[in-house]
Amino acid sequence: MALRKCCIALILLVFSVSILHSRENRTEMYVNFRVNSVVIDTSYLDNASRAKEIVSFLRSIRQNPSVELLEVAFCGAASPEGSDELNSDLARERLSALEKLVRSQIDIPERLITRNDRYIPWNYLKAEVEKSDLKYRDEILRILNEEPVMVKHHHPNRKVDHRVLKLKQLDRGSAWLELYQQYFAHMRNAYVVFVTSEKVAYDSYEDNTVLIPESIEDLYDFVYPKKEKKTRTRKIRTGGGRIIARESSDNRLYLKSNAIALGLGIVNAAVEVDVAQHLSITVPVYYSAWNYFKSTVKFRCLQFQPELRYWVDEQKTGFFAGAHLGVSSYNFAFGGDYRFQDHDGVTPAIGGGISLGYRVPISKDSRWLVEFALGAGAYSLNFDMFRNTLNVKDGELVSTHRMTHVGLDQAQITFSYAFDLKRKGGKR
Repeated sequence: MALRKCCIALILLVFSVSILHSRENRTEMYVNFRVNSVVIDTSYLDNASRAKEIVSFLRSIRQNPSVELLEVAFCGAASPEGSDELNSDLARERLSALEKLVRSQIDIPERLITRNDRYIPWNYLKAEVEKSDLKYRDEILRILNEEPVMVKHHHPNRKVDHRVLKLKQLDRGSAWLELYQQYFAHMRNAYVVFVTSEKVAYDSYEDNTVLIPESIEDLYDFVYPKKEKKTRTRKIRTGGGRIIARESSDNRLYLKSNAIALGLGIVNAAVEVDVAQHLSITVPVYYSAWNYFKSTVKFRCLQFQPELRYWVDEQKTGFFAGAHLGVSSYNFAFGGDYRFQDHDGVTPAIGGGISLGYRVPISKDSRWLVEFALGAGAYSLNFDMFRNTLNVKDGELVSTHRMTHVGLDQAQITFSYAFDLKRKGGKR
């Protein structure tokens, strides 16, 4: 009967957790630019409403703790009438202008951002021409479907797409003029795509599918898909209260050092690795082999203290709680009458404990971080006590003791640098 009750309780627990899950959403926004301009002009076309929409969306993310920002993709674009070099510069600066607007409203870790700053939306132009009744519609489409080739034009250091030259020659430039007047204004823009995750509750197990471009190069193909080519996407299906497939991973690796220990002359380094959404493992090593100015004062040690941490925030910043093990060989003398060393130099202290801490980024890209932590634990000690005699290597053995020590075993102000680990699922 007791086993049956436990099984029922477990089933109810799993069911109650499964109806809460994360749904990934994709939100696209853009602004337009005047000819040869890289300034977001709110009086141009519908830029005022689009800028307001971007600010409102970002404010909603800041104010909703259940929404997590997963990816942000920026793309700058130009119309094709200029040289390749000029268009690249315009696209890059338009991207920068939109990114500046977005990042003035919300803090985005650099690792979440991808950029494409060399783009002419030919697919948009082809899609619009296909729907049109232009006089030279078929000839224009034939030219647009040719493989692009960059050729020198007017200046040895300037290149243009050969299709531009062909379009300008069609009907003495009248076809080019129609394209310019009808479509080019909508090709001078900058796009941003936000991928967010929101924890939601479902009354039923619905099947939700989100299509996300595999790369920023496919962004315009996704917005204006080609008929002859299927846009590459990765599918995320959610249903039954769980994510069925997700290709990306936000895991990071951190190289760290404790400034407090360094201040005490203890060389130390640590490696920390994210292993799950809320979990990481850190392995620090501490070593000291010298005296403090005289032989009767020393804090020699070789210590390992691996720790499993639980983070409140999935981004591994803010508060955390940890559980650690500790192994330490030691040789301590504080200038008094006695020196303390693990028994025969081969009986390290062994134990473990718990810790609490807080980590915060200190650089704009969130790669440099600082954390503050305190920990306490219990350790089994077997140590020898010697006379602490100046300029004497060992001193007289006084006694040997066994005891259990309970107290602080961590005090950290740790600086770290984060590396992004390779994302699962291949190239992004």
